[in-house]
Amino acid sequence: MVYYKHEQLLEDFRKNQDKYQKICGFLSGFYKEKLHEKNIPVFAVETRVKTEASLIGKLQRKGEKYTDITDITDLCGTRIICYFSDDVDKIADLIGEWFDVDKENSIDKRKLLDPSSFGYLSIHFICSMTEEKGFPKELCGIKFELQIRSVLQHAWSAIDHDLSYKAEVGIPNAIIREFARVAGLLEIADEKFIEIRDRVNDYISEVKNDITEGKVDDVKLDVINLFIYVTYNKDMKEFYNDISTITATKINYSSAENYIRQLNFLGIETLKQLHETFIKERAFALRLIDAFLTGTGVEELSLDIGLRFLCIAKIIDDGYTIEKATEFFNLSMKNKKKAREQAERLFAFKEKIKKQ
Repeated sequence: MVYYKHEQLLEDFRKNQDKYQKICGFLSGFYKEKLHEKNIPVFAVETRVKTEASLIGKLQRKGEKYTDITDITDLCGTRIICYFSDDVDKIADLIGEWFDVDKENSIDKRKLLDPSSFGYLSIHFICSMTEEKGFPKELCGIKFELQIRSVLQHAWSAIDHDLSYKAEVGIPNAIIREFARVAGLLEIADEKFIEIRDRVNDYISEVKNDITEGKVDDVKLDVINLFIYVTYNKDMKEFYNDISTITATKINYSSAENYIRQLNFLGIETLKQLHETFIKERAFALRLIDAFLTGTGVEELSLDIGLRFLCIAKIIDDGYTIEKATEFFNLSMKNKKKAREQAERLFAFKEKIKKQ
């Protein structure tokens, strides 16, 4: 009778496999969209449908528990891996808003660990979608598992799983215990990463406030203050609006971090030096942009375009040689021949404007 019941469960599983795949595909997109809305960055979203071999093993171990295929709650498995451990709790607080949660079978495994033991465990929810919460009818009513972990929790769990398998064939308990102790170090690392993230966020807020208010300090250029300067400084914003108007293109405000090396190459190493260069070269840079980019048919320009032409204006105004200009262009082109051609084109333009 037991084996017949297993066959019925397996047959029901086979019939519903397409639905399980659809549920996993839907949830993958749903998690990413909702977490983006909440501004919670995630390292990865994983989904899987349990294999038939895995289901057979489960039935052999615990088959007496299940009378219907819907009693098996992990046929669809999903996992959200976030960067920071405090985001695990932020995401966990949202699950009840999104889904119906089977509280009896959901578990925060972190709370099960004995205080005197070492371990590093995630939160497991058993959930289902409902029409009342706006989900497609065909995906509702089937339970799925959701695990939430930080990156470090995930790494530890993956290695622990592999060692646990090896332990079955004779790894000494002392070695397993030593590995478990590493979990304590990872917990500390998770806490430290949160502290560093918060310090970075505080720094971003401070720099943003200063730059927005027009304060440009003599501080070393870095990825954060450079990006904030070109996107929040009032004069810089007007500069980029002028570039967009002149070239009839859209500016992609994604990043300018790759241009720090070029700025440093020309001796622009601090935010104050960059601002002084901008004040001096702004008008000439716009003239160069008009000469070199108008009518090219480009629809979008990266954020570093303004910095690039400020540097080019400086190369001309400060009397750099064609060899030095070639070195400058080669920093981004990685092609000495094309860099030389670009420098020659620039110096030809320099001679042209001298005659005007």
